[in-house]
Amino acid sequence: MTQSTAAQNIGFIAGLVGNPDHNLRLNVNYRKLEVLDINLFQGQPENTILSRLEHVMRLWKGSVNATSFYELGSGLELQREFLFLEVNPGQGAYTWNDYNDNGIKELDEFEISIFQDQAAYIRVFFPTDDYVKTFSNQFSQNLFINPAAVWGSKKGIKKFVSRFSNQMAFRTDRKTTDQDFATQLNPFVQTYQIADTNLLSTNNSLRNSTYFNRSARVFGAEFTWQDVTGKTLLTNGFESRTNENYSAKARLNLTNILTLNGLYMWGQKTNLSDYFNRRDYTINYLETEPKISLQPSSNFRVSLLFNY
Repeated sequence: MTQSTAAQNIGFIAGLVGNPDHNLRLNVNYRKLEVLDINLFQGQPENTILSRLEHVMRLWKGSVNATSFYELGSGLELQREFLFLEVNPGQGAYTWNDYNDNGIKELDEFEISIFQDQAAYIRVFFPTDDYVKTFSNQFSQNLFINPAAVWGSKKGIKKFVSRFSNQMAFRTDRKTTDQDFATQLNPFVQTYQIADTNLLSTNNSLRNSTYFNRSARVFGAEFTWQDVTGKTLLTNGFESRTNENYSAKARLNLTNILTLNGLYMWGQKTNLSDYFNRRDYTINYLETEPKISLQPSSNFRVSLLFNY
């Protein structure tokens, strides 16, 4: 056996302990890779860094809870290709439409199946031999505000405010080739700049839900805003997608066994592709679903619903 590479690693871990309302942890690692035999290892010598910061916070008797996560790294991004494999009808997610009637299953002729019995294909990604030097950045923030934890037993305006609660979740995961160190550190730069050529891939999700009487027995309501953005690096270019929507839900227990639910959602989704221009679209959509449920016991329930 012949040695092909040699790597040196150095790192440290630090944490804040002793405070039940704050939990802080930091992890930093640096790696230097040296290539000893280019015939055995085709890659290039590289220096990579990976750092992670985690913080969990609990304030005011649990009425405010927050979790933060931040990660910074560098390395190589693998370019990917994808293909569609045929499976048993109903076990896939995509259907094939021969739009140009040439009998050839081209990549831009597959789309998500509306009907389950026509879903006969799955999309599979597989790696290539092409790599791109990238700097990665991940950040997530979860925040839950629940006034009922401190004001649930109060009266008057405090009691009314305690009926509301709010949960926010934000996550961004991006890879860029930008050489600017400040851009590499900042998780909010390029987050929604899909057209930026330095941005190789990104997945962003922002969701905020406001609740009224979330755990009440008789009536409850919820309003949610969600914004999802993604960009993927493929061998034939970039593919990006967005989906922003708003939804309102309501729940009313007419009796102990009879429940009425309502949903109304509206939003816009887009898709852009460097290679498959026929797959570019912008769709404005809406959805509504009333439902009534009967549950006479804990092991039996029947529902009648209509979805448009």
